[in-house]
Amino acid sequence: MSSLVIPDSVTSIGDGAFSGCTSLSSVVIPNSVTSIERGAFWGCTSLRNIVIPDSVTSIGNCAFWNCRSLTDIVIPDSVTSIGFEAFCDCLSLSSLVLSDGITSTGRFAFNWCKSLAEVVIPDSVTSIGDGTFEGCKSLKSLVIPDSVTSIGHSAFKDCCSLTDIVIPDGVTSIEERAFIGCWSLRSVVIPDSVTSIGYYAFDSCRSLTDIVIPDGVTSIGGYAFSGCSSLSSIVIPNGVTRIGYSAFSGCDSLSEIVISSSVTSIDDWAFSDCRSLSEIVIPSSVTSIGDSAFYGCDSLSEIVIPSSVTSIGDSAFYGCRSLSKIVIPSSVTSIGDSAFSRCDSLSEIVIPSSVTSIGHHAFFACDSLSEIVIPSSVTSIGD
Repeated sequence: MSSLVIPDSVTSIGDGAFSGCTSLSSVVIPNSVTSIERGAFWGCTSLRNIVIPDSVTSIGNCAFWNCRSLTDIVIPDSVTSIGFEAFCDCLSLSSLVLSDGITSTGRFAFNWCKSLAEVVIPDSVTSIGDGTFEGCKSLKSLVIPDSVTSIGHSAFKDCCSLTDIVIPDGVTSIEERAFIGCWSLRSVVIPDSVTSIGYYAFDSCRSLTDIVIPDGVTSIGGYAFSGCSSLSSIVIPNGVTRIGYSAFSGCDSLSEIVISSSVTSIDDWAFSDCRSLSEIVIPSSVTSIGDSAFYGCDSLSEIVIPSSVTSIGDSAFYGCRSLSKIVIPSSVTSIGDSAFSRCDSLSEIVIPSSVTSIGHHAFFACDSLSEIVIPSSVTSIGD
């Protein structure tokens, strides 16, 4: 069966009705139909043309999943809901107009529609669901309407052609992995309404050159900007208390960082492998520097550790080859394993009498360090 005309007597196309009809290339759906149910055209790999009439109000989960020959579709204004993975893996789908009646897109609704280059999202939409446009590799630009208040996790994951995006003022959080792998993303505007940036939110956005984190943000998740290799400067706003695990790791071009006085913790690997970072001022609000926080920061030549810090984590400054001098404040009680290992240029360090333990290989391969005084307060020195 290559073509199908559904009679006017039909009001609903049921679950899996034409599932796996791989030879079906065209379908005419009558105005009597109000719903297209779950998996109705699932796996109709030859289906190129279908018109959804104005009578349809809902498109079910996986309704057109893997209809890989479908090139374009208009969803009429009568439709108010699009289900989970409704058009997932429609590999040839190149353009999409969503109806004015839709308020939210189903999770992974257009996941891996690799040819999708143009999407029109109406003002009626308030929520872009999890993974909605994940893997839409041809999508270059997109206008998110002001009506949207929520962008789900992985919503634009691996949209590697997406170059710029404006997030509207109503959005309060950028969920985890929302823009991970958007390699071409050069510019993004985060509105003042956003309070949190989730885990991996912009991970591997390697064309992103600058970004302004608004003052309303209080939380930056782990790996949030990891691998943003073109990012050159960043200001952590007043309100953020914690810089998450690997938040800026691998930001090769990052040369300037301003950390606000609200930050109390720099987590493990937070700025690791930021190879262009030459100096940084850690505010006096910070009490802990996590493991490998500045690991591999080759260009870091100057750093001031404030008197609020009580511990320096394992490998915190490992491989900071340009670091020539460091003053450890009297608030510090422990220096972690390999904390200053392979700091080739380190020629001077003062360990205060507050320190009671020095970890394994703390100063391993510090070739320029000719003298070090260990205070009598130290009770434990690692291998």
